[in-house]
Amino acid sequence: LIQYGFLSSVPLFQQRAPGKVLFDLVCVHLNLTEGDYFGLEYTDHRKMTVWLDLLKPALKQIRRPKNTILRFVVKFFPPDHTQLMEELTRYLFALQIKRDLACGRLVCNDTSSALMVSHIIQSEIGDFDETQSWQHLLHNKYLPDQDAIRDKIIDCHRQHV
Repeated sequence: LIQYGFLSSVPLFQQRAPGKVLFDLVCVHLNLTEGDYFGLEYTDHRKMTVWLDLLKPALKQIRRPKNTILRFVVKFFPPDHTQLMEELTRYLFALQIKRDLACGRLVCNDTSSALMVSHIIQSEIGDFDETQSWQHLLHNKYLPDQDAIRDKIIDCHRQHV
């Protein structure tokens, strides 16, 4: 999340600077070189989520900059994940998928949901252990309807090593 204070603390950011200047500053701050997959989004005055246009002046797009939060999010996923070169890019993608699953923005069938959650659990707690996996699922919410497919998630996690 980027708040207005970030803008005012950056001397290079001027009133008429295009959105690309701000976006590039964020990428430099994160030390991210594969920034083309990402974008900045915000909620406009009509409560609509909007992408910051990189060609237009940033402060002309945002009606109330002091009250606006810009979110650094994945703008598009590559067709082949092996195209991603940096560990940081892969990590940011994983965080985005985890967030989208949890809030119900990423809609998929139960089998795909269970498989994705099982990979998340594998990355967080490691190889399958019956008690630990159940406890982890009880204390962490990865899907809005997680309880309905808990057994599928456990079965998928059991197969990961």
